[in-house]
Amino acid sequence: DIEFSVKLSNKVTNSGIIESQIKTAVQNYIDGLGIGKQISIQKVTSLAALNDSVNSAFLTSFKVNGDNVVVKDVLNLDWDERPYVNTIKINIFILNKI
Repeated sequence: DIEFSVKLSNKVTNSGIIESQIKTAVQNYIDGLGIGKQISIQKVTSLAALNDSVNSAFLTSFKVNGDNVVVKDVLNLDWDERPYVNTIKINIFILNKI
């Protein structure tokens, strides 16, 4: 389970499309990992941040089997483990100029 807080620029009119794009990018990355591979937390976060409409993205929660995991760089899987995404939640904030 992965949760992000994402700040969008004020030019965005449909945040649902951005949310879908981020979820797809993260899902594709995790699904592409094989058995026993490492999950790069930096890569997961950068997939959200690299969207053109995103001003900044922060990984706010990362859970494995329902347990919170604190990872600095990578999550190492055992030789016989394969990752899959259960849920991806994205909390969206839109920046407004005052």
